[in-house]
Amino acid sequence: MIGTVSADLVSAHDLLTLLKMSGAALFGRRGLTLPGDGARRALASDDYIHNAVDTSFALELLADRGIAVPGWNETAEPPPAPRRVEEPAEIARTISREGLSIVQAGFDAAGRLVRVSTVGGRIQVPVREPDEVMREERFKLWAAKYPYRYGVDDSTANSFYTTTANLRVSGLLRGQSSLPRPLVSRLSRRTCSMPTRSLLDGRAQLQPFRPSHGFRPLVRSD
Repeated sequence: MIGTVSADLVSAHDLLTLLKMSGAALFGRRGLTLPGDGARRALASDDYIHNAVDTSFALELLADRGIAVPGWNETAEPPPAPRRVEEPAEIARTISREGLSIVQAGFDAAGRLVRVSTVGGRIQVPVREPDEVMREERFKLWAAKYPYRYGVDDSTANSFYTTTANLRVSGLLRGQSSLPRPLVSRLSRRTCSMPTRSLLDGRAQLQPFRPSHGFRPLVRSD
């Protein structure tokens, strides 16, 4: 398994094998497990993110799975991990046919934000955000204080806009949304401390569909 994660090129099927061998454990006490580390390495490859279905799968492995699925009785259980490479993209397509635009996003191993959108049943070309738009190092600096400080700092003018000016997602909104709303975001565990409404494109603000829909993994129904 270690050899797969450290390889120069990691395929989606390599990630699926890692996931099965790890017992579907995506996060441990110290953060990402091997499947998550492998997903970040895969997303750093230009060749890998040329495939939208594979990109959707890798981003799903970075999902925050700390929210229990509905219907549990005695023990809360996280959403099940994907069983096939194509599964996250298939679920995104199904949901998007109901009029919801799906955006999956996460940082690759180089700290760059990778995202893929699914609209009207069609998965779009994956995008790697330019460094000037979003970068993991800047996000970590923001996350060390925010969003908690917004609730106690009432002396800084326009603090929300000034502190998130260099943490944006391009192309989601340009005056009017290029993605039909309502919009459901699916962000990685590393980015989920930032509310969806904090992702900006220029002076336009991305409004989330519902707060409760913000950061859940794509879940299949059996």
